[in-house]
Amino acid sequence: MNAGFFTFWLLGLAGILVLTGWRRELLGTVRLRALLVFGVVWAVLLPVNWALTSTLSIRLSLVWQMGWAIGCLLLAKLRSQALYHLFATAIVGALVYWIRVLYLYDPVFVVIHPFWDTALAAGLLAGILSPLFAVQFSILTLALALAQLLLHRSAMLHIPLGSASWQDGFFAALAIARTVSGMAAIAAHLRTRLAPYWLGEDGGGSS
Repeated sequence: MNAGFFTFWLLGLAGILVLTGWRRELLGTVRLRALLVFGVVWAVLLPVNWALTSTLSIRLSLVWQMGWAIGCLLLAKLRSQALYHLFATAIVGALVYWIRVLYLYDPVFVVIHPFWDTALAAGLLAGILSPLFAVQFSILTLALALAQLLLHRSAMLHIPLGSASWQDGFFAALAIARTVSGMAAIAAHLRTRLAPYWLGEDGGGSS
């Protein structure tokens, strides 16, 4: 599969779901206007590369994406929430980094594929740490960027930050995080609906 194909396939699928009434499940309280502004600028900047050093470069789309991610974290109502989000980012980033390092040193530990293993681990952890789309977006953006930067500085991986393959991994992890949040919401709803039956309050219990 060509790098970037998975990203645009997921974005197309997400667009269809939003237009067919699944906006709240996918995006939470994020406004469509803000999402549209972000998406248009992100798409324009996607092919633009910025060379930071002779061996390190970053796509301007990722710079834009990181700006929004940092903004989402700083807009937390309580300082404790912002600190928690930063802590969650550090945990996810460390997990991704060590998984990639482990796979580079010994591929025998690969479960499915390095791409899917990393996306699955990051998405599951982000989905567990927060149910909110904006927070998951921020955590995964900053964590995956941090992990790739650390890999680059370790002279293990020389891929432009925010490349098409990086975006594939990011959107795969974000999709997994949203799936985890959706499944948790469904489980909570079912538990609320079925609680009276479990507790014998449906009229059939003992008096």
